[in-house]
Amino acid sequence: MPIENIVEKELGTKSKKDIEDMGVEKFNELCRSKVLGYVSEWEKTIHRLGRWVDMKHAYRTMDKEYMESVWWVFKELWDGGYIYKGYKPMHICPRCETTLSQQEVSEGYKDIKDISVTAQFRVQDTELKKRLVGDGDAYLLAWTTTPWTLPGNVLIAVGEDLEYTIVKLGDAHFIVAKDLVMTNFEGKEFEVMSQVHGKDLAGLYYEPLFPYYADSENSFRVVTADFVTTEDGTGLVHLAPAFGTDDYEVFRKEHVPFIQHVGMDGVFKKEVTDFAGLHVKPVEDHMATDIEIVKWLAHNGKLFAKKKYEHSYPHCWRCDTPLLNYATDSWFVDVTKVKKTALKLAEDINWSPAHMKEGRFGKWLEGARDWSISRQRFWASVIPVWQSEDGDQICIGSVEELETLSGQKVDDLHKHVVDKITFEKDGKTYTRVPDVLDTWFDSGSMPYAQVHYPFEQKEAFEQGFPAEFIAEGQDQTRAWFYYLHIIASAIKGKPAFKNVIVNGIVLAEDGKKMSKKLQNYPDPMDILNKYGADVLRFYLLSSPVVSAENLNFSERDLNDVSRNVFRMLWNSYSFFTTYASIDNWSPMSCHSRAGGNPGSENSLDPRVKPEDDKSKNILDRWILSELQLLIREVESSMEKYELSKATRAFMPFIDNLSNWYIRRSRKRFWKSEDDNDKENAYQTLYAVLVTLSKVMAPFTPFLSEEIYRNLFSCHSREGGNP
Repeated sequence: MPIENIVEKELGTKSKKDIEDMGVEKFNELCRSKVLGYVSEWEKTIHRLGRWVDMKHAYRTMDKEYMESVWWVFKELWDGGYIYKGYKPMHICPRCETTLSQQEVSEGYKDIKDISVTAQFRVQDTELKKRLVGDGDAYLLAWTTTPWTLPGNVLIAVGEDLEYTIVKLGDAHFIVAKDLVMTNFEGKEFEVMSQVHGKDLAGLYYEPLFPYYADSENSFRVVTADFVTTEDGTGLVHLAPAFGTDDYEVFRKEHVPFIQHVGMDGVFKKEVTDFAGLHVKPVEDHMATDIEIVKWLAHNGKLFAKKKYEHSYPHCWRCDTPLLNYATDSWFVDVTKVKKTALKLAEDINWSPAHMKEGRFGKWLEGARDWSISRQRFWASVIPVWQSEDGDQICIGSVEELETLSGQKVDDLHKHVVDKITFEKDGKTYTRVPDVLDTWFDSGSMPYAQVHYPFEQKEAFEQGFPAEFIAEGQDQTRAWFYYLHIIASAIKGKPAFKNVIVNGIVLAEDGKKMSKKLQNYPDPMDILNKYGADVLRFYLLSSPVVSAENLNFSERDLNDVSRNVFRMLWNSYSFFTTYASIDNWSPMSCHSRAGGNPGSENSLDPRVKPEDDKSKNILDRWILSELQLLIREVESSMEKYELSKATRAFMPFIDNLSNWYIRRSRKRFWKSEDDNDKENAYQTLYAVLVTLSKVMAPFTPFLSEEIYRNLFSCHSREGGNP
């Protein structure tokens, strides 16, 4: 959960205004304290899982050095002509009062029940109306799934070449698309009067549905548009320019007044007198306001039909509030300008699984739109642009540059600090633009900011860029992977990474999302304490989740892995150490049949084989052959980043080792006399266990370390419980 949300939850704030009233500085400092509060828990968990992470030198996005590199990235994009400010319809969260990017919107879709409305717009008496319909009342039928936008209606769009039917119902006439007559009039006694094309309807004027903006010039008329279809609804589309991309484009073309009857907070403005102060999509009941709209239409004789339906609707990924499509200004990265380069560079990236390259990632990249990067929030890197009253802008790419311009010492780059910094240049006063950056801009800047590039470690960065590989969930194909690639393509002309491992999502056993509220999953620390980190690692690495498929977590399956892999391997190890201790056996100069001399440069190379004393026993030769096949399979799969295939290769080998080799070689270890055959059995099993511990180390580091250190030390021969 984002830090802002954690703090807001603790404070009990309900809106952006609550934070502003409290003070941005106080809020941001609380956010800072929460980040630091999670560090110790994170270190503990990472260590327990057996991950090698340098926590002492970890980067934090809130640190001044990281944020300065983010400024540098922004300046590079600015200088390259990739940054612009524009006014467009986009999704906003009315609770957070901020815009969201295309990717952020895609994260929050939920299936909900909603209400749709078919409103009837009374056609004004004109010569065109009389020619088409004659005398009497006539109505345009327009269908919408967002009734709350109807007070902002200014136009109705029809398809120029679509066929429309004029239907008589009672004493009134209704205009609807020919293909949708039965959809809208089924069960009613109606009469088809005539057929017309959309272009014949263009120019009809109608009475405003609501009275609030009735004096708007050049409005309340029928226009043609190419996005109108007869797939659903009525074939006539109600247009409110502030609440949709198509609506906004027609508004610009037709030069009608821009009406925005809802504020950024999702509340009807005061001029919408019958609904002023109501939230258009209340979190507690998202249909409540739409129902009030329906009641008003019915009371005023303007409701033709209403219907409940289920559809997928976007919600805020931060706070779960229903989003609104809302025209506002934003800073953008001009993705369309860099898309050709990004597509070309993407051809050189290797993906596991391979279908992600041309599939989920490739298709998203092909359809990428300009990236809205400004957010109207508080705890984030700021947009490093200072602006004068006459609109002149200066983009700042470093702390030194800001200190030089302002004459002030700058120790913190957060909003509540830099917003206070102004400077004079050429007789003008410059203040910072108020927005902060999308959190994914921070994430996409990670390769540079983690080492404070280009201000430090320039040579180290150049040597390690692009990254050899990255790994994350499949949702990151449209998030982190994507933003890393767009930024790198624009400022470096290279991909940000060479290989990608895409993971699926670990779900609860019932297939639902893991939820604290539902309590449908065991506590992770309980699992680690009960089974050990290696069992959990092996279970996940051998599952479809490392191949971009979802996994229904099952403790029963985890137990099967513990029993069929780890217990079997531990029993094999214990068998060896028990009899080696009884016989006081030690390996030949610590040589291994599949290893080398522990002091030699080849001691960790499992493919080195000594030339002397090669066993002729078929079982020894067979298990050593199987070991080499295992090494080849694991190495080949790992080089291709096929983690599950590499992990699964251990299962049949361990079964062969325990149930075939050891079971059929037991009498060789039980012999009282020390002959060559017994020696070969010991040497072979020792070689296999030492080499296997090396090969398994990346997958099961704790068990591997226990076996390796015991056997390869040439001292202790007694096995205990790991």
